[in-house]
Amino acid sequence: MFYLLAVAAAATLFVLVEKGRGVRRAEQGMTLEQARAILGVGPRASAAEIRAAYARGMRQAHPDAGGGHDQAARLNAARERLERA
Repeated sequence: MFYLLAVAAAATLFVLVEKGRGVRRAEQGMTLEQARAILGVGPRASAAEIRAAYARGMRQAHPDAGGGHDQAARLNAARERLERA
């Protein structure tokens, strides 16, 4: 039983890591202008404005709210790109 749980946990971790890599790849190819356009913020947007725009977008794009995983991943990548800039 322990072996089965360990295999299931490893498979879950692998899936989560793979999903994270997809977001990182999307973020790496994204320019600052593209990230701003996705979130709908201007070039002088503060960190608070970026967070607010992200929250607004996620309310609509979150998979639990009827949005798609791709939409949520794009919003996540855009937010991370702008936070690192």
